[in-house]
Amino acid sequence: GIYLYYTQNDTIKRQFQFEVDNASARLSSYEHDYEGAPVSQFIDNFETSDSLFFLQGMAGLNTEIEILDLEQEEYENIIVNKAELEINLKPADDESRFPPPEQLILSSREADGTLQVIRDVSLSANSGAGLSIFGGQYDEDTDTYTMNISAHLQEVLDNNGPYTLILSAFPKAENPERGIFFGPGNAMENVKIRLSFTRL
Repeated sequence: GIYLYYTQNDTIKRQFQFEVDNASARLSSYEHDYEGAPVSQFIDNFETSDSLFFLQGMAGLNTEIEILDLEQEEYENIIVNKAELEINLKPADDESRFPPPEQLILSSREADGTLQVIRDVSLSANSGAGLSIFGGQYDEDTDTYTMNISAHLQEVLDNNGPYTLILSAFPKAENPERGIFFGPGNAMENVKIRLSFTRL
């Protein structure tokens, strides 16, 4: 713990222990300087921001992914059997210095601006299987991350949104890893949604 030693009324010696254990409150504060970094030319630049996207733990970057074309007639009155979002990592020149995030998660933005993990993440976490049902783990053989978004996509189709997902490294507050990914505007075409559904 942390001990405070003090004197009361100029004569009585006292001490007080602030106990520190696993249940104690914690606060992490980070600042990132992107000047000269590869990401600097992509932040808030709509001409380049869809060719590559970036993620970083701690107070680093998240990425917004917008799912388009779901309002088309072909997606009306369907039951989503399975939906997966797959993204491909752009391997770093020096992965020993810049290891990719081991785990990614997806959130959506609430009306008050806070982030809430999508239903597939919470269902997986509450199942007792950790995040294995949701996925999002790095596959180093293929440099890909595959995430189950079936429940979220069904909610989007049933309730007309939200169409925007927030992609983050996890656990963000204690994870310094970062990744550069091929975006949908890249010739590599490495952002995919695989959808299997039943039409009512």
